[in-house]
Amino acid sequence: VAYLLLFSGPVNENLCQDTCEDVVEELTENTGHGQGRCFMKAVDCLAFAEKLICTVQVIFQQDRSEFTTEEEIHGHPEISTNQINFCKTRLLEFLEVSLLDSLVHLAQNLDFASSEGQYITLSKQITKIILRYRFGEILPMKVIHSLAVSLNKKADETGEFTSYALDLLINHSQFISTLLSSEPKLGNDPLFGKINEKEKISSSLSSILCLVNTPSSQHGMLQCSGGSSTNQVEVDIEIVDSTVKGTDSSDSIVKQKLEILRLLRLLFMLKTQNTGLGTLSVTTVNTRALLSLLLAAYGASLSVVDKEIFSLMRVIESTEGAGCVGLAGMDYVWGESAFKTRQSNSEEQHFAMSSVSVDQESNSELRKRQFQENLLLDPRRCGLTVLFFPSKRDIQIAMSGLAGCEEDVDNNFQQDLQWPCRSNSGERMLMDAPYDPAFILPFSLHTLSTGCIGAEDFVKMGLLAVAFASISSANEGMRKLGYEVLTKYLTVLEGGPSFKGQQQIKLLLIFVKNAITEPWQRLPFLFALFSAEASCILMNPASVHYSALNKYLLHRPAMDLESIPLFHTMFGSGSVSFHSDHLWMLRFLAFGLLSSQDAHVYRRCFVLEILMSFYNSRLADMHTREWVLQTFERASRIRSLSHYLVEHSGLLSWLASAALSHQPKFGESSSGLCFEIAIQALKVIVNVLSLKSIEHWFCVEGYEELSKVALLFHQFLVNDSRSDRERLNFTRPTLFILMVSFRLSRARKKFETHCSFSFKGLADILKYIELESRSETCVLGLAAILECPPPAATSHEERLLISRLGIWAVSVASQIPYYPSQFLVDIVPGNASNYKFSQKTLRSLMETVLRWLAASVIRGKLPNNLSEKQLATSWTLASSMKTSISDAVPEENGVNNELAKLLINLQNSIGGNGSLLSVVFAVALLMPSIGTYKSKGAMKVLSFPQELEELFELLLSEVSCPFEATLLWRWNPSSRLKEKNVHLDENALYELEVCQAFLVVCQRVLLAKGAKQLSCLVETLVLTLSNVDVNYQSSFSSSLISANVYQKLNLLKVKMYRTLCKS
Repeated sequence: VAYLLLFSGPVNENLCQDTCEDVVEELTENTGHGQGRCFMKAVDCLAFAEKLICTVQVIFQQDRSEFTTEEEIHGHPEISTNQINFCKTRLLEFLEVSLLDSLVHLAQNLDFASSEGQYITLSKQITKIILRYRFGEILPMKVIHSLAVSLNKKADETGEFTSYALDLLINHSQFISTLLSSEPKLGNDPLFGKINEKEKISSSLSSILCLVNTPSSQHGMLQCSGGSSTNQVEVDIEIVDSTVKGTDSSDSIVKQKLEILRLLRLLFMLKTQNTGLGTLSVTTVNTRALLSLLLAAYGASLSVVDKEIFSLMRVIESTEGAGCVGLAGMDYVWGESAFKTRQSNSEEQHFAMSSVSVDQESNSELRKRQFQENLLLDPRRCGLTVLFFPSKRDIQIAMSGLAGCEEDVDNNFQQDLQWPCRSNSGERMLMDAPYDPAFILPFSLHTLSTGCIGAEDFVKMGLLAVAFASISSANEGMRKLGYEVLTKYLTVLEGGPSFKGQQQIKLLLIFVKNAITEPWQRLPFLFALFSAEASCILMNPASVHYSALNKYLLHRPAMDLESIPLFHTMFGSGSVSFHSDHLWMLRFLAFGLLSSQDAHVYRRCFVLEILMSFYNSRLADMHTREWVLQTFERASRIRSLSHYLVEHSGLLSWLASAALSHQPKFGESSSGLCFEIAIQALKVIVNVLSLKSIEHWFCVEGYEELSKVALLFHQFLVNDSRSDRERLNFTRPTLFILMVSFRLSRARKKFETHCSFSFKGLADILKYIELESRSETCVLGLAAILECPPPAATSHEERLLISRLGIWAVSVASQIPYYPSQFLVDIVPGNASNYKFSQKTLRSLMETVLRWLAASVIRGKLPNNLSEKQLATSWTLASSMKTSISDAVPEENGVNNELAKLLINLQNSIGGNGSLLSVVFAVALLMPSIGTYKSKGAMKVLSFPQELEELFELLLSEVSCPFEATLLWRWNPSSRLKEKNVHLDENALYELEVCQAFLVVCQRVLLAKGAKQLSCLVETLVLTLSNVDVNYQSSFSSSLISANVYQKLNLLKVKMYRTLCKS
């Protein structure tokens, strides 16, 4: 089928894809796809697998660049070559993904007991094909990954396949070039500049807190001081964005590296687990050369590729055991240094250093000299490691066992199509810039043990600061390693040569040591950061804060873990450098707030309340206010602290005031610091409202405050005199605040205060949504509007707005399944799950839009008082609500006509019966003003045919009233109306069939133009009812209708026929 579709001339893309979907679905059903077991015989499964592998190989061999020539499309001038090539390319990609998916599920569901050898042979075959044609690609490499895991689970002897795949992968011609392929890395030019070769060791980190000059992610500056405070280099983070965006292939390089490394780690772990691997792998895989290659490709950062490389190196070390040279034997030299060593020295000379016929002393000196020549440790990255320390990084994560490798395979195979691309923003790049402490701490311990780095250089390069930060880790293994480094450094410091600042560093170590009361105690990050910063300042006597810090250490025997160091000294400073003291302390407070342990100290010292008062004082300028808001941004990530500030300190109102009071003046550029402060305050508000645990308090006590803040931002966007461009950055946070306010309003009791918008408010929302062209804003705007209870559409203008809003909502909702998953997660902050939007989700969202529109129409015509008699049927209710034809306004006819068409078309496209009754009643209310035509430029109202009026009365009399007409109805977009069980309730099936018939008649009436076509419609209905029997399959049930429903529908058909035949 694939060949016929691909090579038989011009093809239709939709037809090809639908046909291939049917073929693949039928094939995979025979293999037990998704059922957990196989329904085919073993011989049939083998034959099917062989054919599948052959087909995949043929598809791999196709050249996607050139499929069709001009001769092939001769005679089809309406079709271009580009269209055909695009169609066939899409078809090949779909076939490739579907068949690879079938291979994965076939491997997972088959029983290998009877034909294990043949299955291993087939696995070798597909592995060789994939590595030959699709080396490094995500889905094909995933197939090899899945085959290895499945064989390991079900087959007895998997060593042969593991060895075969490992040899093919490592000896591949693209293996070395792919791993060594360059990608943008922080720490290289142009972000950090070029370090002078002569100053690699002598470069000093004078301050950690001053590395980041401003908390703004878009205008942040990285600073580096090389020995003195006057020699500073500032580089805008936007340089990082331009560097990354300038290389289009960087994402593909990362993907290829990651898939190769994951597969390589799995194969090495299988090698360790299976004893049947023998000596074949040992002789063919040179682990020394492989470790050298991995170190050359390693960047020692926290990027996903570098973490995978580090895990692989740990696995190789554990696999080879005591005989492996390991990272310590290579002196932990990584990156460009390892690459230079790999190029300059032969493999034997590099790894057999211990066997050289020289004495041990000269050998040690040679290694130390080579280490110092090749070392390219950047002190600035050590400082960033402290500031952005990964507290949950596990030192033993690489040795988590085979279950960690198998975890991804057990998930859905198709989720790899949604590649979690790294963000190109400067903030994300800063998060990947630090060194990996799981690597840098063993590196530090090794350098101290071998004497490659002295005690003075160890402090200047920031390694002691990283060791201080590690004792605040949540992982005990990381803390143990950090304490071991600190202990070793104190020994080296006491026994080594003296240097300037040695006594101060020793005093700092004892100061921290005396505060430790438990084995492997976890220090709050606040105090670990203070110790790290103090180690840098104490080596720089010219620093402004050197004197205050030295006095603080001399006046106390141990660190007080219940108060913030130097807080009152810096904030109460009356010196000439008081502004510098304030700024240093604000940076310290902003970066020191990381966990609930730090939050406890902040609450005990009333730090955040003092910062709120300082923010509004005359001592604060724009720069210090920005750091105050950055502190609150960090506080909003800690749940307990956010609760406390919102409930007891009025945080929400204070942030709203901060966001709106520091706006740029009219005509001033929106890119200034004032504008950044406003955006930062909005970000904190969004973070607070994203906490699910605080919603109960907002519903019970704080809803009035929340609703006032929401209306305040809404009024700002609507009534502010600034340009539209300046207000665009407020749109998305305001929409999110409104959405939360509407959603929490529904959780309150009916007699309590609620927040809802009239049609004017919704029109204003739609106006400033349409000003911004970003798709994520439209999706967030649709979510906010659907959370708002639908207002009653009573007038012509309101129904016109409803029609316009409905068309816009359908156009936005229809595009949601085509957005990337992570894109949809990012537009609603606080949602950490990578939710995949499917067609089922689209149907639910479309039904929500339909219910919202229908409810607005119904509530707009409901009378104030309704009796039980009026609520008997839909007709009794509609007859008391509808306007007579003589009273209809001619201008309303077109609006009602379009709105009724929109409701019917939405119901037909969605299907189901959850909202069918509401749609029928809403269309019935719009029908009296339908039936207009233009005559001599004037709009006139036609007299609606009496037969159709009586037909509508007959049909609506058989239908119950919608739930929207009752007093108990409240809008809730998240819970769909429960669909009626037509298999158990015959009355429900009858009612739904009547509703469907009503919509069919209304749809034909809407298409009629003029009185003549309406008369023809009546005649057509008469002929249809006289010729058609009712022995059909129901559109709502999978089986034929029952005898009772059959009789009732026949009786209704007779009544309809008599009603239309009166004339």
